[in-house]
This record gives sequence, C-alpha cells and structure tokens, in this order.
Amino acid sequence: MKQPKKLFCKTLMIIATMTALAACASAQQTDGGRTSGATPAASGNLLSFGELDSLLRGARSEIHKWGDGDDRRDVTVYFLDPKIKDELYKAVLDAGFYQVWSNENPRDWELQNGVLRWCVSPNTEKWDNEIQISAVGERTVHHYGFKPLPPFFFAGSGERGTADGSGAQAQFHGPDSMVFDSAGNLYVAEEWENRIRKITPAGVVSTFIGGNTRGYADGTVATALFNELQGMAFDSAGNLYVADKGNNRIRKITPAGVVTTLAGSTQGYADGTGAQAKFHWAHSLAFDNADNLYVGERGHVRKITPSGVVTTLLGNLSVRSVGVAVDSAGNVYAADRDNNRILKITPTGVVTTLAGGERGFADGTGAQARFNDPSGLAVDRAGNIYVADRQNHSIRKITPEGMVTTLTKSGEWGYVGGTDAAAQFTDPRSVAIDSADNVYVAETDGHRIRKITIPAP
Repeated sequence: MKQPKKLFCKTLMIIATMTALAACASAQQTDGGRTSGATPAASGNLLSFGELDSLLRGARSEIHKWGDGDDRRDVTVYFLDPKIKDELYKAVLDAGFYQVWSNENPRDWELQNGVLRWCVSPNTEKWDNEIQISAVGERTVHHYGFKPLPPFFFAGSGERGTADGSGAQAQFHGPDSMVFDSAGNLYVAEEWENRIRKITPAGVVSTFIGGNTRGYADGTVATALFNELQGMAFDSAGNLYVADKGNNRIRKITPAGVVTTLAGSTQGYADGTGAQAKFHWAHSLAFDNADNLYVGERGHVRKITPSGVVTTLLGNLSVRSVGVAVDSAGNVYAADRDNNRILKITPTGVVTTLAGGERGFADGTGAQARFNDPSGLAVDRAGNIYVADRQNHSIRKITPEGMVTTLTKSGEWGYVGGTDAAAQFTDPRSVAIDSADNVYVAETDGHRIRKITIPAP
C-alpha cells in the first residue's frame, strides 16, 4: 500500500473550513485505472449528510467552472455502510448529477479501527468531470459513477434510449420537433424511434404515442401506425397535428386519442383537399390564430385550412425540409436552410428576408447576420424569433426588426458551461417556447432536452 498522501483538491475550497476534510489523508489504491482512497479515521470525523450535500453542490459548481483545460478535477466520495447507498444516491441526484456507470468489485479493504471515512480526492486520470461514489463493506465495494447535469438541463440522460422517467432518468433517441400544450406539457417527436414523448412541467417523461412497427394506419393512439414522426402543432381545440414524414401525410390526434389523416397521400407536390394533396417530406408545423395550419416541407411552405384544403404559400426554397413558425399577427417565418436565411411572409403574401443569406456566424441586422443550417423556429409573445442554428451549435434570437443576437455560445459542439454565453449544445435542431417565454432546445445528437430561462424584461 502506498504511503498516505495529503490530498489537495480545488473542489474543496468552498468548504475548506470543515475540520473533517482539512484533516483528510488518503492511502491511494488503483482499481481498474481509477484512483481510490481508503482513510482510517476516528468516527467523529465522519461527514454528515448535510455536509456531504454541500460538498457535492460545491463540486458541481467547480466542475462546471473548470470544464475545460488541465485543471479539471474528478471527485470521489467514500462511505462505510452500503445500506446508506440509496440515501446518498438521492443526495447526489438532488445535487445535480446523474448516473453514468456502476460496478461491483469484491476486494480486501484494510479497515483500521473498523472505520472508513467519506473522503474527496482529485482523480489524476481526469475521467471527464466525474463524481465516483463507492459503497464500501468489509470485502465488497460498489462503485457508482456520476456526471454533472449540463447547464440548462430539463430532461434526458444524454445516453441514447427509450426509458421513461423523471429528469435525467429518462432517455431519448434523437429528439427533434417539440410543442407545448395549453397545460404546459412539452411533446417531443423522436423520428428515429417513431414515437412522441410527453414531458410534464416537473420533468416527468412518458411515451405518448408510437414505437410500433412503421406503417400507415388510422385508429387509436394504441393501434395507429406512423412512419418517421416530425413536426407537431396544437389547434385551439387541443387537437394535436403531426407531420408523418415517411407517409407524406398530416395526421390529427384528438384529445380522446383518435388518430385520423387530415391531408396527404403519396409523395409529391400537389394542392387539393384531403387525400388529393401531396407532400414531400413534411417536416414542421405551426398554426395561426384562425387555425390555419402551415407545413414546412422540402422546398415549400404549404397552408391547410381547417377544412383540409391545401395550397402552396411559398416554393423554390431549400432542397432540405423547411422550418416554420407563426407570430400572433399571422406572419409566417420560414427557415430556408440551404440559403442560411430566415424568411418572413405577411398575411397578404409579401415575402422578405428577415435575416441572413450567407453561411457563417455573425450577429447583426438583416443581411449582416450569418447562420449555418438554421433549422427549428419558435416565436415568443413579444414577436421575437428563436432559431436553432444547427451547425453553429447555438441558439439565435431575432427581434421583429431583424436584429440577430446569439443566446448561447456558437461554433463548439458539446454541453459544458454554466452561463448563456458559455453554454454549448450538441446538434440543436428544434426550439419551443413555454408560456413564460422560456426557451427549450432539443439536442438531437445529444439526446437531451435543455431549458434556457429568459429573464423578464
């Protein structure tokens, strides 16, 4: 066994006055490449749960602060009795971490005086900003690895999957389009899993519809078949409309769970009523105040009246699917992805470029601004347009006058950072606005839903 070595960890600076930690010394052992510390101590030096909670919250803050560079530190916490794992596990989750791995390794631990104290140590291997908790018995140790939740976290562990649950317990697989209902529940379409998830305001995730065999069939939410679910929008009566991209149809789901087809048939471009109309990869949906539904598809923006009459509002756009949003005045906004611009269509049909026009990244007014694959759009109560600037990995804001600013950091793939300016995103494809004008972001490749709280003006 190596000689005891005094620990020095920047993570402990905020609680340096704790005598329990100030006296902490560790015999370093290596287990599978991870550094472990077993510290004999008097029982009076054990940390209380309150102290541990403060330690963990401080560690999360410091980990975010040092998210880049060589000063990154892991934190390892040890305790004696495996029976208290559940309580400690909850404390870690409450402190803002989520579990990313676990294992159980039988081994001999030298317990001097029968006491092993909780101790925090730097991990010299720098295992990606991780908290490790070990429940230690006389011959058994259970390891649990945790990472801090990303800034602006709302739901999803970041690991690809389909598990329902609360917050970071839930999993997503490529979350894309999003929409809020009148009760504040957020609906998330997962194209790759062919399903729609529902997230309550408290962050509880459940599966609303889908996950069945791909196909086309109307019926109930339990029996209907879909093929690549994409954009969603609610009408004034609470019916949910879905862009069934692979089936080239617009589907309607009533509050009672009955699924029907509003418009569309085979792939193509054709106006008409109901099944006479044709769509090509219908992608995004948005309603105006008169319950007219606007559809962003490949190269076009279409309009569907409440009776199902389909007309073409705008054509000759991006060869990729177009994002759409509508403000309270009835102006329609379209994300022309290949041309890196945001278009505005007035109720009288006048089309202008609100912002952008060339690939790049730049804030500014109108054509001075630059985007790189603008995708999802959403409009707040003041008429500001939020853009998921996908290849810039950022969220942009456009005022009604066309002034573009960056809400979050641009150009860097990731999810670290603790402020609006420093936060990073992983392939943000969709945005949604709640009733308080907070912005929600679907990270498709990050398998998370993020929330950005917008300060009151």
